[in-house]
Order: sequence, then structure tokens, then C-alpha cells
Amino acid sequence: MNLIKKQHCTGPNSIPDSLAHLLAVVALLLISASLPAQTLTPPTMLRSGYGHTLALMSDGSVRAWGRNVEGQLGLGHTLIQAWPQTVPGLSGVTSISAGWGHSLALLSNQTVIAWGNNNYRQLGIASVTHLTTPQLVPGLAGVTAISAGADHSLALLSDGSVVSWGRNDAGQLGRGFLSPTESTPGTVVSIAGVAEICAGGHFSLARLPNGEVRSWGSNNYGQLGINIIGGVAHTPGIVQCLSSVASLAAGRHHWVALLTDGSLASCGRGDIGQLGQGALVTSSPCPGIIPSSSLGTAVLQVAAGRDHSLALMSDGTAKSWGLNDQGQLGQGGNTSQSLPQSVTGLSGVSVLSAGWEHSLALHTNSSGSSWGLNNQYQLGLLNTSSQTVPQLITSLACVSSPYSMSIGEVGTTAVSVTIPCNMETSGRIPSPFYQNFFTANPLNATNPGTGAWFGLHISLPDVYLWFNAGQSGMSLAYGALDITGGATASLAFPPAVLSGITIHGVSIAVDALTFNVIAISDVTSHTF
Repeated sequence: MNLIKKQHCTGPNSIPDSLAHLLAVVALLLISASLPAQTLTPPTMLRSGYGHTLALMSDGSVRAWGRNVEGQLGLGHTLIQAWPQTVPGLSGVTSISAGWGHSLALLSNQTVIAWGNNNYRQLGIASVTHLTTPQLVPGLAGVTAISAGADHSLALLSDGSVVSWGRNDAGQLGRGFLSPTESTPGTVVSIAGVAEICAGGHFSLARLPNGEVRSWGSNNYGQLGINIIGGVAHTPGIVQCLSSVASLAAGRHHWVALLTDGSLASCGRGDIGQLGQGALVTSSPCPGIIPSSSLGTAVLQVAAGRDHSLALMSDGTAKSWGLNDQGQLGQGGNTSQSLPQSVTGLSGVSVLSAGWEHSLALHTNSSGSSWGLNNQYQLGLLNTSSQTVPQLITSLACVSSPYSMSIGEVGTTAVSVTIPCNMETSGRIPSPFYQNFFTANPLNATNPGTGAWFGLHISLPDVYLWFNAGQSGMSLAYGALDITGGATASLAFPPAVLSGITIHGVSIAVDALTFNVIAISDVTSHTF
């Protein structure tokens, strides 16, 4: 991760006639456009911004959730999302990066797609208009890596040069001058043969193949590592006191380097323990080593958030340090730490990501965990409760299937509807309704089973009531349905010939106060 700067339901036995009418109308409009259910593939990368999170899936698609005020989720609207949603029309993605309010994606053809906040032209277009859908960054080709800072963007080209665009008031673009914004990607001066780029809050870093690091931008906490505190640098300078760097992670005012021997060094602001060196210092203008005694084993990856840091250890566990006011360290409390401490109960980790005040982990079994601040649903947990220990993101790697139907044998014919876990829809607060609609249409005259029914979610994860909304004589069916696990609910039809019947479905979320439709998710039709 490259970060950045800071970032009513009726009861189960009744439903208002007006709401039922509204939902029935919506269902009729939506059912005609049913699409196949989506099968998710495992995630391979996580990136976190101020209040939003991105996941790159192994099939080259992207899922997004959390804050969406500037369209940073790329879903075509600005509604907050409590559950991972697939970014429409985006495929062939090989890498992702999240800034304060914007998102970047690198495609397999070495071009770059951007969306979200464009106040500082960080999307690479001249207009200040925010983009709610991904669009190509003009003039970029041959890109091999991307990195999004607070309000600026970097791209590494195949020839080892670096281009930048967006905010430049602190020289964070490294183009030899200061300016409010630059909408067109331009070359970072005086640097070549770069192996890695890393954008921080208002500064930037580049690692060379020999392990040396170059830095430019704001230096108010000595984060450029040039043995000076204060000022700005609009051209790259040599980072002092450091060599043999294998990878970089940048936060708001600090950064962490993983060295080739598996040890760590850090630089910049350290008054809340974000440097992990033990001592609290306002500024550290030269990188210092994090004590190996606090790490225990070699480090495989580092991540940096606003004022906290994460390290993936060689045994698959994780350690964290720095600010912990929202539980972003995952240690079971809110005490900040100046030395690395173990993240509670976390094992089998393959990737770490640090956001503004939240953290995420991807596991070797393709599941995901999250912890920390959750006021914007950035943890993907279908609620806004902050978490001080890692929680499983149940939908992230769920492999779903179309609705499955099974036919009963005695008395009545039971149609079992399996809800794929990726079909859950979510919306903004306050307290949205969640509805799942289904219709059954006979294709022969001998079958009287025409009708429709839907499930009413009176809490986020469960359906407590399924009931008939048509004329087929379907019975009520009570019982909690765990959407997140793709569990099954059954509806009983009177005896009938089901041959030729088609079941259609759609899932929508409705605002509890305004009855406005918030989100829509079409599902697979099934014909008996």
C-alpha cells in the first residue's frame, strides 16, 4: 500500500402496503434484465486508501468497498458500499493502488486506468470532475508499476524512467518545479533505471536496482531522508544512511524500508511510534534501523498507513506499530506502540495493506481479514463498528454459483434457492432494507405456479422471512438465511408440474427512510 494523508424496518410479520407496492414495481422492472450470477476468483492484492479498499482478483477484475464520495470505488455512483463490489467493465488488471480519494489500475497492455477524486488532477485529466467509472489516463504507455499518493500519482515505465501527475505544491511530482497541479503525466527529472516507485502523503520515493533510494517532495518531518528537516525538494535527492533496500512502503509523513537481509529501517515522523525504533522523535531525517529483537524473524513485506506500519513475517504472522487510536494495529486495544508487536490471532498471511486508520491482510487460503477504523465500511464487514483485532471479510474470496434449485418428493414441491455470497448488496446508512426477489413463470398450461416472492432482510446479514407476493399459493417460510455463507432457504409450492418453469431473481437494497433504491445485483435465471 502506498498511503497517504488523512484521510426502519418493519417486523417479520408485516410490511407497509406502500413499500410492498414500490418493491413489487421495482422487481418487475429489474427482473426482465436478469444477468448471470458472478463467480469470484481468489484475490491476489489489497490496497487501502483514506476510507476505501481495493482488491485485485486473480482473473484480473477488481472489487471495491467503503467510502465512495468522490467515486473512488469506480461503481458508477457515489454511494458508500459495505460489501466488496465488482468494478464494472474493468478487466485485465495486473496491479492496483489507492490514494486518499482516487484509485489507479495497471492493465496488462501497460496502460493505466484511474477513477475517483480529481481535485488536483491526480487522474491525469484536465477537468476537476471526479470520475465514478474507470477511465484511461491519456498519454501513458509502457507502464510497469503504479503508485498513488495522497493527491498525486506515479508510474514507472519499462525504460526505468518515472512519470508523475497531480498535486505538486510540495514538489511531490519531482519535475523540477512547484505548481498547484499538473494534469498531464510528465517525467521525473534526474532519475533513471528505477526498480520501484512509492508515493507517500506529499512526497515520493524511488528505489534503484543497487538498493539505493531517491526521494523528493515535502520534508517537514525529515521524511526525505536527506539529513535535513524542513523545506521541499522538487527534484530527486539521495537518501542518506541507507543502502541494500529491497522494497518500500510510504505513509503520510513516514516510510519504512525492507532491506535485503530481512531487517527494517524507517524515516520521517515518529512522535506516535510510527518508526518502530522504540524512541519517540518528532522528526528523523536519516533512516534508522528497527531493532531486530522486536521483529524476531525476517520480514517479507511492509505496509504503511497514515501513522502506523505493518510487517509480514517469514512465518506468516504480522507485526504492527505506531498510532492505534482506532485499533489499526490489531492488537486487541487502543494503545499505540513504538516497537513492533504481534497482530492478534493472525497467521497464514500472504499480503498486508495499511489504510488511513485501518489495516487488511490477505491469507494464503485466499481469505481476507480487516481491522481498525470502520466508519466508512472500509473493513468490508457490513457494519460500521471499528475492530481492534482482525475480522474475516466473509465475501472477499467466496466462490459463488448460480441459484441452485432442488425439487421435493412428498406432498408439496420445494424449491430451494441458494443465495451466492457475492450477491449481497449494500447501501448507505441509515439502515437500508435488503430485498431478494424471485418470480416463477410457467411455460405450459398445466402448471398453476405463477407468482413472485421475496425475502426481507431486517438486519444486514440475515433474511428472516420469505413470503408470497403473487398468486401461486406459495406458503410463508420463516428462518434466518445467512447470506454471507451462501446458505439455503426453501419455499413450498402446491403440487404442480414444474417442467418449463423459469425462476428469475434480483437483489436490491432500499434506503429505509426514503425508499430509494441504493444498489442492484441481478442473478441467474433457472429453468426446470
